[in-house]
Parts: sequence; structure tokens; C-alpha cells
Amino acid sequence: GQVLVIPPPSTPPTTTASPTTATAVVTTTTTVAALPAGAAALVITPSHAQLGNVFNFKVTGAKPSEAVTFEIDSPDGRKSTGQPHTASAKGSVLASYLTTQANGPGLYVVIATGNLGTSARSSFRIDPPTS
Repeated sequence: GQVLVIPPPSTPPTTTASPTTATAVVTTTTTVAALPAGAAALVITPSHAQLGNVFNFKVTGAKPSEAVTFEIDSPDGRKSTGQPHTASAKGSVLASYLTTQANGPGLYVVIATGNLGTSARSSFRIDPPTS
């Protein structure tokens, strides 16, 4: 099945799972139960890679047909925003980001913003070159 990585809940979980289990990869059905009603999530895969790789962005919890843009904040302070992507009838949006020589190593923050109020953020890391 499909898996999503979600941050730990802001309130203590009501299950007997240990904290490391609560932040692990969970199934979609558990994710739906763990997210507050109307909450959006942004999952980026892979979480880190070398320069030249593609990072895939997936938003869930957007409104059907909502226009979602992705802002990418680079470690050097530059911000870039791509063209809007239209959410599916189920509220998901898929996008890809190809890293190039213009991207340096470090942590990149991605903010997904929809024109109907959806907002989610996540990050990925470009690893330094190996020698």
C-alpha cells in the first residue's frame, strides 16, 4: 500500500506505540486518522540525494481542483516558486523537482500553498558531492 511520513502529533498519542514508532512510516489509513480534519501533508521522496537527482513532491489533503504552488527555499536564501498544479478530485497533487548545478548542497524547505487555503511544508537535503 501507499505510505506517508508524518510528523509526530502535537498532542500525546492515545496508542501504546513508542515515540519512535509514532514517527515512523505509517499506512495511509493510519495517516488519515492521525491528521486533523482538513489538514494537508507534503511528502518529499527521496528525503536526501546527490545533485542531479529528482525530488518528488506529493500533497494530500488539498481541496479538489485547488491550484497548489510549491515554493522552494534554498540554503543560500533564494526562493523559487513553480507554476500551479491542480489537485485531483481526491485532493492530491504530484510534482517533481530536478536539481541542477544551480543547486548547492544543504537543506531545502518546500512550502505548498493552495489558492483555497491548503498549506503544508516539508524539506529535502542535497548531499555534498562525494570525492
